[in-house]
Amino acid sequence: MPSLLFPDNTVLCNYAAVNELSLLQELLRSNGRWTQAVYAEARRSSRQIPQLEAVASEGWLGEPIEIEDHEQVENIRLARLGGSRTKPFEHLGEAETCHLIHNVAGYRDSIWITDDGAAFDFGQQLGIVTWDTRTTVEQLIAEGTLTARDGFALMGAMWNADRSPRRMPERWQELQ
Repeated sequence: MPSLLFPDNTVLCNYAAVNELSLLQELLRSNGRWTQAVYAEARRSSRQIPQLEAVASEGWLGEPIEIEDHEQVENIRLARLGGSRTKPFEHLGEAETCHLIHNVAGYRDSIWITDDGAAFDFGQQLGIVTWDTRTTVEQLIAEGTLTARDGFALMGAMWNADRSPRRMPERWQELQ
């Protein structure tokens, strides 16, 4: 079975903000998943980016996965991802996804897709295969879905839509 891919809300918002969720959906190939907190965060974000409604309504990330170990998730959120007690939802999606992939046997070969710097670094420290938006664009280029120029334009459109993808390329040639 192919690896499951877990995009977080920042990545979903990046694609939704430029009306290109279909590209992300194509890359995930029915192997995309999300946790309950990422689902809830995307629902909240859909107030500002209505295109996000399609992710839930079309069901291409499946049913949200509920995490039972709230204490460990909270420890990750506070100690490793910079969350605060006064903002209980801050970094909750990242903490749930990290916990799930790192600790639950059926998910250990999954890929985590996040543009949150602390989450990205922590995922890599734990040995989780961790991608960011740029990696998804590079994958779409490698598969022939996008050209490097189109990928560069896509990331530029995300930037111009007030999104902040990690590792913004300065030239299209960097995406080859």
